[in-house]
Amino acid sequence: LQYRNGASPVILVKVNGKGPYRFMFDTGSPGIAKLDSRLFNELKLVVTDSIMAGDGSGTGTRVLPITTIDRIDIGSYIILHTDAMVRNYNTKPGLDSIDGVIGMDFFENMTLELNFEKNKFIIRKGQLSAGETGVVASPYIHGVPGIKLSVGNKTFNSIFDTGNMGGLTFLGSEIPREIMAGEPKVTGHAQTVSNTFEIKEVALNTVVSIGSIVFENPVVALNDMLRQSNIGIRFAKQMNITFDRTNELVKLVKYTPRTAVLNAGVRSEVRSALSEYTGQYGDRSVTAGTDGSLYIQRPNGMLLKMVQANKDEFSLEQVKEAAFVFIRNTAGIVSGIRISRDGGANWESVTKNE
Repeated sequence: LQYRNGASPVILVKVNGKGPYRFMFDTGSPGIAKLDSRLFNELKLVVTDSIMAGDGSGTGTRVLPITTIDRIDIGSYIILHTDAMVRNYNTKPGLDSIDGVIGMDFFENMTLELNFEKNKFIIRKGQLSAGETGVVASPYIHGVPGIKLSVGNKTFNSIFDTGNMGGLTFLGSEIPREIMAGEPKVTGHAQTVSNTFEIKEVALNTVVSIGSIVFENPVVALNDMLRQSNIGIRFAKQMNITFDRTNELVKLVKYTPRTAVLNAGVRSEVRSALSEYTGQYGDRSVTAGTDGSLYIQRPNGMLLKMVQANKDEFSLEQVKEAAFVFIRNTAGIVSGIRISRDGGANWESVTKNE
């Protein structure tokens, strides 16, 4: 697995024998494959049909062209003769480019594991068993894998949406004010195939349960556009997830990132050397692992390992194009961090919290 801006999973595929190309794996994208318009032109494909596309909100649908792809290779897994919808998937500045999107419909009679712990995309023959530990029903909602989840005493029919770069998302009117730990705050805007809308986040003063897994006081996202509750990638990455599309089952395994065990004296020395970098930078926390590495994490986000390139300069083990430069004040003390998601073309500066 690779990741789009450290979030949505990306796999390398070949299209008609060429590539590899970067396709986002989006469990929230049912039906045919999706192809970026640039790759459509590069491969000299032709329009064979058209389709009405929307985001489930019931507003802003668009007519988009369809082309035909002879062959898609994902490792040794081969998909033959499939249609693909064509549009520009790279309109948002600062977002890693992708060449297309592929969803669950191409993996009938297979199990498909998103192993975030090991950054693996694993396609296997076989099926899950309903009696297996961690396996629960996953009925498909308009072609998208769903699951029941509980927020306090309220139950939701949610969907898995790895294309949603946010966290656990709800229609704002469905979350009672009394279970919010504070006032929702605007954190950004989301864009679908047909709409752009505001996103707010708030911590809950209750638990969220998915199957047998319990999350204490999670931060959730609220919007006023999409009616379907949604397990976005920032939340999903706390679990290894195996889908059985044929039998409509899913296996969830919550994990804690593992670090190497070092000699106690070495461990203490390593943590001391890294301590000047640790702390809170806006909504990001930087911590020192016992393996001699720094880790950065956003609320409900994946714990990402930082790799040192030079003094005060780091990248991410899982997102090679990301770059981090720690800022020092006149006294030589770390006072902030500069962050680039695109190899240094654009930078964001964040002050270290007092």
